[in-house]
This record gives sequence, structure tokens and C-alpha cells, in this order.
Amino acid sequence: MRKTLSGKIEEVIYAQPGEDHLRALWDICKTHDVKTGLLLDATGTMDTVRVQRFPHEPRSGSAGIDMVQIPGQLEVSAHGIIGMGWMPDKSATIPGRI
Repeated sequence: MRKTLSGKIEEVIYAQPGEDHLRALWDICKTHDVKTGLLLDATGTMDTVRVQRFPHEPRSGSAGIDMVQIPGQLEVSAHGIIGMGWMPDKSATIPGRI
């Protein structure tokens, strides 16, 4: 027999995040007390995108992942699990912001 899980969607939150999508999502989760949620869709444009990637050539002392900043205008979409049940690490900070 196949293992499955089931659940119910109790609330749907529609929001226009504004300038900084990631921080806006954190704020929305905090405002609505979202402990764990499912981001069904986030679509928009960004001036600059920072992504993680595997480097072309491994470097000593790295965790095997590079951060690359791509200038925009770029169309982006996202989905995934969100909520305040976890704390963002320092890799998600924006240079020049606290």
C-alpha cells in the first residue's frame, strides 16, 4: 500500500508582497500567524535575483554551493512551503540591510 498524507486548507491568503518578496512573505506569515503554509504561486518581476547554484569547479572551504546575483528585470515564479516555524539563516540577508 502507498503511504499518503492528507490535510485541509483552512485559509487562503492573497497578498501583493511589494518590493522585497522574501521579506514580504515573512511579514505576511507573521501578520497572519502562519506556522506552516503552502505557497501555491508567487509570480512577478524582480530588479535583482540572487540564486544558489552548484559551482562549475569545486572550491575548497565552500559548502559546494555558490551564490550568484543576476541583474533584472526578470520574471520570476515560486512555490513551496512557508511559515514562521523556521528561522531564516544569514544567507537570506540583503547586503546593506539588517
